[in-house]
Amino acid sequence: MGILDKLKAGLRNLTKNEPQFDPTTLKDEVALKTGWGPKKGGGTNVCTHGLIKISPGRMEFKASRMAWIFPGIFMVAGIGVFIGMTLAGLKEDITMLYFGIPFGSVFFLAGFFIFRSWTTPRVFDLNKGYYWKGRKTPEIVNQRGKKDVC
Repeated sequence: MGILDKLKAGLRNLTKNEPQFDPTTLKDEVALKTGWGPKKGGGTNVCTHGLIKISPGRMEFKASRMAWIFPGIFMVAGIGVFIGMTLAGLKEDITMLYFGIPFGSVFFLAGFFIFRSWTTPRVFDLNKGYYWKGRKTPEIVNQRGKKDVC
């Protein structure tokens, strides 16, 4: 089998939507009727979060190292472009400032907001009987209408 044939076979394997496991092992009628493939294709194969047991009644989805590194690259690149173009604009051509400041700022802000979103904890607390998304524990009273607590 040549390299081209191996590449074609590999690409065919990537496009298959096979279930992750055999639902018949669960011996559950609902599991057999449930679709186990991804709802939407695409995405990434990089693990950005992990489920961590904090205590017997509490688990959290926390950001992995990749969730810190990926947006960090954007922020560092943005700061680098911002500083580099600013210094070049002050020394040589002032029009560099018109490009460097907005371009660097956009990269930095994109990285910052990705970082902020990915590092927001998702908490399952059986002791309080709540799931929430956020950095602060929600107040238990009057949670109706809140989109990040249930």
